[in-house]
Amino acid sequence: MIITAFIGSRMPVVRAQTAVATIKGPEYTLVRSVVSSLQPGEKNCTFFLWTPILGAPRIAFNYLKRDGKTTDSQVVYPSDLVIQLDDSRSVPIAQQTGKDNDGHDVYMVYMNKITYDADARCLEKVAVQNK
Repeated sequence: MIITAFIGSRMPVVRAQTAVATIKGPEYTLVRSVVSSLQPGEKNCTFFLWTPILGAPRIAFNYLKRDGKTTDSQVVYPSDLVIQLDDSRSVPIAQQTGKDNDGHDVYMVYMNKITYDADARCLEKVAVQNK
């Protein structure tokens, strides 16, 4: 049984049996990853940085903020990132889709197969779906 509740004025939150909230956030355009130097074990790809922070792998990505001029970054566990292959996307787009059981943000990244193949080594253990 799925129950839909509304928090605030318009933000729908869907609660499943696992009590994990599903939230559709705005879409953000990913920007190229620029790293001046890598730490041991890190991998830098076009749009992602794979890093073993404190022994637990994480994936970082940069995105263009809504003002279209400044950037911000997000760091997620591989299990909190899903890639959806969509050949209509020339530039990767990230969208927050919810939170996991530990309260970490979960993201869907929409990208084409060519971009995915170029960045695959930085996306180890990330679920991939076809559109």
